[in-house]
Amino acid sequence: MKVDEIHTNTNKPLTADQRRLQALKDQAKKSRDAIKAERARQKIKAANQALSAALTSSRLPEESRSPLRLVEAHHLRTYQAQVRAKNGGGSMMCFTNIEAESIAHANAMLNSIFGKGNVLSVVEVLD
Repeated sequence: MKVDEIHTNTNKPLTADQRRLQALKDQAKKSRDAIKAERARQKIKAANQALSAALTSSRLPEESRSPLRLVEAHHLRTYQAQVRAKNGGGSMMCFTNIEAESIAHANAMLNSIFGKGNVLSVVEVLD
């Protein structure tokens, strides 16, 4: 055995007060770990419940799902928009068509797709 491998215990034994403090610190650490584990368990449980609810709602019988009403799709109009599309480090302007109920809806959808400030103009296409 080499001298480097010998470890001597240079720590003095703890006094009764120090042992109590150490025990309280250990208990506090175990409590924090238990709280962290419980929060993680609750998050997993909530996520599983949400997933289960989503799967259940997607498996509804065909007759209980609300059908698309013709009125909803009947009034769609076509709009042409000039937008700024980001291309790598730069951007380019291009035209795109979108179908929506109104120019406000078209503008909102385009802002959602291309980002606010990147929709330059929107006009209705008349057939």
